[in-house]
Amino acid sequence: KDFKSEEEKREYMLYLDGSNSWILKPLNFIYNLNDKAFFLNSDHTFEDAGTTIEIIRRAFENSKNIRKSDVNSKAILIKEFVDEKNAKKIKEEKEKYLKLSAKFSCNDLHLELKNEDCQKFSKDSIMQLIMIYAQYKTYGKFNSVYEAVDMREYEFGRTECVRPLSVEAVDFVKLLDKFEDKQEIQDALEIANNEHKNRIKSAKKAQGVDRHLFGLKQMIQKADDKTKKDALEFFNSMGYEKLSQNFISTTCTGTLDFIGYLLFTPVVWEGLGVTYLKTNDEVIYLISYHEKQKENAKNFAKYLNEGVEKFKKIYS
Repeated sequence: KDFKSEEEKREYMLYLDGSNSWILKPLNFIYNLNDKAFFLNSDHTFEDAGTTIEIIRRAFENSKNIRKSDVNSKAILIKEFVDEKNAKKIKEEKEKYLKLSAKFSCNDLHLELKNEDCQKFSKDSIMQLIMIYAQYKTYGKFNSVYEAVDMREYEFGRTECVRPLSVEAVDFVKLLDKFEDKQEIQDALEIANNEHKNRIKSAKKAQGVDRHLFGLKQMIQKADDKTKKDALEFFNSMGYEKLSQNFISTTCTGTLDFIGYLLFTPVVWEGLGVTYLKTNDEVIYLISYHEKQKENAKNFAKYLNEGVEKFKKIYS
């Protein structure tokens, strides 16, 4: 398949077109003969970014020990029978899917930020703080942010959710916006960085709260009326609803060792989906958005750039 641009290639990788997958099954491995690109497209309910990267890493390591004579390279056609009624249903659902996916786009942003610019601070913390700055400048307010934290070291672990938007982060972002007193900004950065690291550490120790609250919210539906009524006062409160809204959903892929791009669709149509990572010399943000958010996505990218440039001046 030929692509007119990198953007078209990324969007194809993210949404596919229904022609090369069986009813959009959860896990698709696709190799493009024209440009030798390898895609992995999956349903997010099936696996997470960490699992995807681990699959590719293991495949890469195992490929060193596989002899060509051990590989059956001949493609085998799997014949499936679908009756007329279901074939019609599949066609209708495919058309709905293509119509919906056409409303979403994704952009990539590469910004120079050397490791020495990061000083002693957590790179994850820096990139999240810059995203909070960008959303504040774009929307004029602070919205809840979702960050996935890998929990696969636990036997039944998957992910915990950390909320990077803290009081400490807000204080830092407001000072970064004004950029008046460098010492004050540095002090606020130290506090915000420590708070972010503590939240990540708590999640890694299975001491996060987000997933537990979500689980309780699901369980409460089976409780007695009195318990349900009391609990729903909390779960239906404005505070909990705003906290648990994944307005900006984020994930970090860590490195470029085994994957190039990782993309996902925004959780809410009015929000953004952001994959981010840090190399030795730059930060990379991959931003997906609904067509109605095109201008906001453009401004978000602009303020990410502005945030990085301001960050580099804090200690200069």
